[in-house]
Amino acid sequence: MQIKTRSRNNWTIFDLSGKLNEITSKTLANEVEKKLTAGENKILFNFNELDFINSSGLGSLISISKRVNQAKGQLRFYNLQPFVSDLFNITKLHNVFSIYSTEDEAAS
Repeated sequence: MQIKTRSRNNWTIFDLSGKLNEITSKTLANEVEKKLTAGENKILFNFNELDFINSSGLGSLISISKRVNQAKGQLRFYNLQPFVSDLFNITKLHNVFSIYSTEDEAAS
């Protein structure tokens, strides 16, 4: 997985591409932790180019969400691919995460 970060209106945006699995989820969690340690606690995940996610990836997203909440921050997802949206619906995680259609909506 490739992770690119950028900023917009006090939000740190993680542009994710590739696979989110047991190996890459650790990298993502470490990158988020670096931002939280630096005081950047408003996080957006752009899923536009994410082409795979497994149970380890889902578990990591839940752990990251808990960590962001502990830091009194916000975590939002946007540009979900249909398979990710379906997975969130099946697992009922769409009720747990803040999900938006576009970056503009998520960053508002």
